[in-house]
Amino acid sequence: MYRIDLLRHGATELSHTLRGSTDDALTAEGWQQMEQTLDQSLAAKIRWDAIFSSPLQRCHAFAAKAAAQLDLPLIPAPLMQEMHFGDWEAVSAQQIYETEPEALEKFWLQPTQFTPPNAESLLA
Repeated sequence: MYRIDLLRHGATELSHTLRGSTDDALTAEGWQQMEQTLDQSLAAKIRWDAIFSSPLQRCHAFAAKAAAQLDLPLIPAPLMQEMHFGDWEAVSAQQIYETEPEALEKFWLQPTQFTPPNAESLLA
């Protein structure tokens, strides 16, 4: 039996945006969030065999540090990268709400049935 733990990145430079494939970095707060989560996992005696990571720096930078600290293999996993949001890529949710409220509502309520303009579908 396998156990898979998923860890989402911490706060990034483009917080509150649909950043998808935009390669923004963690903020100092984001690094602190990630380190706190790692410390809690180690305190709970959670052990991993390997670390897989999206290639985007908001995930990969911390994954590389954790893998080195824990002496674990780091396995690049491009398919873990978030979807590309097309015309909404790196645009704040507030700005989209102000310009396309109906479209944003459709995406929030039915993300598998509504794809942002020029974006990769959630199913893809």
